[in-house]
Amino acid sequence: SGSTRNSRHPRPGSFSPAERLRMNFTWLYTPRGTPLVLFKEVECERAFVTLAERTAVPLLYLLRHPAAVVHSLVEGQRQGRMPKGRRAIIHAYLEEHAPDLMELCGPGLSDHGAEALLWRASVERCVRAASGLPQVRMVFYERVVREPEAELAEMLRHLGLSSHPQVDAFLRETRSGAPRRRLLREIGIDPYFSVFRDGAAQASRWQRELDAELRREIAAVVKDSPVFALGSRLADWDV
Repeated sequence: SGSTRNSRHPRPGSFSPAERLRMNFTWLYTPRGTPLVLFKEVECERAFVTLAERTAVPLLYLLRHPAAVVHSLVEGQRQGRMPKGRRAIIHAYLEEHAPDLMELCGPGLSDHGAEALLWRASVERCVRAASGLPQVRMVFYERVVREPEAELAEMLRHLGLSSHPQVDAFLRETRSGAPRRRLLREIGIDPYFSVFRDGAAQASRWQRELDAELRREIAAVVKDSPVFALGSRLADWDV
C-alpha cells in the first residue's frame, strides 16, 4: 500500500539533521565491494591486544618518543582539542594493567608526569602482547621521519600491499606543507590534526618547546622502561 511504501522510503524532509548527517557519512565512507580495510586507533590498547593475541590480522604498532607524545597530549588538552578522560582514571588503569607502576603515581605528579606514566603503562602492555608475534610489526615514528620511503616500503610489505604514485605524491606534500592541498583535502579538519606536516619538524618539536624541568620529570618516569630501552636502541631515543 501507499503507507507501506512511504514507511520504506521516507520523504527527504522527514529526516532530522543528525539522521541526514549519519546517512551521508555512511554513503561516503562505507567500502564498496570487498576492499582491504585499514583501521587507525589511538589509545585503544584493548582492541590492539585482542587482535594481536587472538587473530592473525597484520598489525602495525607505532611508537613515538614519550616526551613527544606527552607534549602533544598536554598541549592538545590545554587547547580543548583532546580529552583528559584517562588521566581521571589513572589509578584504576594502573591497578588493572600496571600495578608495579603505582608507586610512581604520587600526589605531586604533574600533567606531564601523569601522561608519561600512562604512556609507559599502555605501551608496555601492548609490546608485551605483541612480543614474538609475526603479524605485528613495531614502527618507530622517528625512523619513519628519517627514512620515509624505506620505512613505508616495509610497512606496506607487512600489510601485503604495494606502493602507488599517490603514496609518493603524499610524501612530497607532507614535506612541503602544501597549504593549497591541505585546504582542498582537509576541509573541516582542525589544523592541529592535519596530516600535511613536516614530519622532521614535528618529531623534534618537544626538544624545542619542553623546558628542562618537564623533560627531567618525563625522563624519571620512563627511563627504566623496557620499551624506552628498545626505542633508544632502535630509534636513538634519549632523555
